[in-house]
Amino acid sequence: MRRFKGPPGEFWPAFLQDSARLAGARLALLLVRAEDGDSWKKLCIWPARGRIGLNAPGLTFRMEEIAEESAEKGAAWEGVARTGSDNADGAVIGIRLDVGEEDRVSVAVFLLDAGSAPAVEETATRLKLVAGIPAAYQMGRVARQARSDVVQFAEALDLMVLLNAEKRYMAAAMTFCNELASRYRCGRVSLGWLEGGYVRVQAISHVEQFKKKMDIVQTLEAAMEEAFDQDEEIVWPPPADSSTVVRDHETFSRKSGTKYLVSLPIRVDDAPVAVVTCERADEAFSERAIRGLRVLCAQAARRLADLKRNDRWFGAR
Repeated sequence: MRRFKGPPGEFWPAFLQDSARLAGARLALLLVRAEDGDSWKKLCIWPARGRIGLNAPGLTFRMEEIAEESAEKGAAWEGVARTGSDNADGAVIGIRLDVGEEDRVSVAVFLLDAGSAPAVEETATRLKLVAGIPAAYQMGRVARQARSDVVQFAEALDLMVLLNAEKRYMAAAMTFCNELASRYRCGRVSLGWLEGGYVRVQAISHVEQFKKKMDIVQTLEAAMEEAFDQDEEIVWPPPADSSTVVRDHETFSRKSGTKYLVSLPIRVDDAPVAVVTCERADEAFSERAIRGLRVLCAQAARRLADLKRNDRWFGAR
């Protein structure tokens, strides 16, 4: 678990599962609160169906009491208690976790089946060995993020060298789309720009010419406007916790046969001026990929905007 490379949403359930198995627990709960707070928040439960067991009379109270004592002492446990509910009976052990955060207290609490006092104490001693794993995971995650940031910074510099070499907007727009498609293994990357109150497709990777009145192009523009109007990145399929409107992305995905999409607003002076939509057929866009695309869009925004304005000015002369 110390070398776990997934996101926190995957780490905590896996950590609780492994720790519960180490303890022989039937229920594990991650509780967090502010360092100076007095109320606990349930961050993660193992197994997932264990949430039903927490409704047993007295169980949540017992676990929060142990969590409070563990927060002060580092570890605490209570022998077998008889609450009148089979789901709440058993020994409870709490371990304060080192998560590398000074302003938050995190405690893992475990419910075990009946056991003698020495056995419960021995289990608590074993569980103390896992208390530092979350901090190790966080440090590894920070280190990987730092390496990723260096790579993304280098990619941004490379892209800007190419864009600065272009003197016309359309050439730069095509270079931008082609580079994003190549670097992030996209089947297609399209750039749309605000014109006359609407987002219009300007360039499509590896496509020299396209008919702007084609139905699929207009459907793509609707998806781009969906991201533009909300000034939000839109991922399709959307994450489970997303509240973003994605109706036009769903329509474009269905009509184009593209399984995975991400649209990112391009901003100048914090205001959206354009949208880039990236498509993949066989792999969803990871958090890291979206972060990299975000960096490239932010770096390219000013150069693309300047070239577009200059081309419009020369065309008006």
